[in-house]
Amino acid sequence: MYFVIQYYWPDDRSEPFVKAIEPLGVPGMSKFAGKPFPASFPEMRIIIYQLGQMPDICIQNCHLCMTPDCISRLQEVGETHFETWPVRIVAQTGGEDAESLRIVNLLDNVSCMDMEKSQFKLDRSPPHDILKIRRLVLDESRIPADRHLFRMAEFETVFLISEPLRDLFVADGLPAFLFQPSHEFDTEMPYDPERWALEGKKPE
Repeated sequence: MYFVIQYYWPDDRSEPFVKAIEPLGVPGMSKFAGKPFPASFPEMRIIIYQLGQMPDICIQNCHLCMTPDCISRLQEVGETHFETWPVRIVAQTGGEDAESLRIVNLLDNVSCMDMEKSQFKLDRSPPHDILKIRRLVLDESRIPADRHLFRMAEFETVFLISEPLRDLFVADGLPAFLFQPSHEFDTEMPYDPERWALEGKKPE
């Protein structure tokens, strides 16, 4: 079983402002292409009210950012298809932190979406990319056994995580609703209902 990592920010912390100093695309390649970044790829800076407010896993500017402890869990399960890049956290109240988080650039995207069973909307213009997914069905036979965290090739902003890795993160204290079962994924309603129940909210 696989899960989709969701955007999440704890209610008791101020959400950050990501300073847009890194480009949406690296010249000659998409930053979601599952390929190594060039040496010239700029450092991401996250502007936040005060230090100590970043969660252990977060999605910023469509990048996946993790603490060193979470990255060590990737290595523990045998995931090797990634590289890490620096993230500098700058506090409005003073101070900087360049150690707590790293960008995890996932390499070698995996083509595993069952195009016949999934429900989705295509862009009318070439190359007819997928715009929305209403029902995601994976063909898990196409996922190599050693892949535990990866981008889905058919929709590259989706981060898929294996159940063993997800279980390690939850055991470490990360909230279960951060990881949505892939069969429940819907780009129109991206939050797991469990999260809304815990926070007393309803999707808009």
